[in-house]
Amino acid sequence: MISIDKIGVYPFQPRVELLKEVSVIARSVATRQSSLISHFWIASLRSQ
Repeated sequence: MISIDKIGVYPFQPRVELLKEVSVIARSVATRQSSLISHFWIASLRSQ
C-alpha cells in the first residue's frame, strides 16, 4: 500500500512544481512583452 502510494503520488509533485515555475516564467515574459509594446507604442505616438 505504501509503495503504491509513493509510485502514485510522488511523480505528480515535481510536475506541480514545474507547472508553477512555467506559469511564473510565462507571466514575467508576458508582463515584459506588454511593457515593451506599450513603451514602443508611446514612443511611436511621441514621434508623430
